Amino acid sequence: MPPGNLGHHLADTSGLPFDGIFCMTDSLALGLIRGLHECGVEVPRDLAVVGFDGIQEGESYIPSLTTISTDKEDLARKAVDALLARLQGDEDNRPPTRTTAACRLVVRESTAKIR
Repeated sequence: MPPGNLGHHLADTSGLPFDGIFCMTDSLALGLIRGLHECGVEVPRDLAVVGFDGIQEGESYIPSLTTISTDKEDLARKAVDALLARLQGDEDNRPPTRTTAACRLVVRESTAKIR
């Protein structure tokens, strides 16, 4: 379901029994905000929205998007290190591992202080 349609669906059927939504990407969050707006739901007055990944477009939208911004340099460094280790055979017999890139919360207009 496109994010704008999801906004319509939430506004039309849920009665908004919650005060915020966390989206797995900023693009989904921006589309959701648009769909909610089209149904008369105002972010952040009626509902807070947070995205994940920190795309630059989030700064320019109204309201600007609160996001969990991934440190892209850290992510790239860790990905290249893992790839090089794999290519050099250092990882052949190791069990899978989980690697996490650094990130930070960037608070903008799509969230408001709790009243």
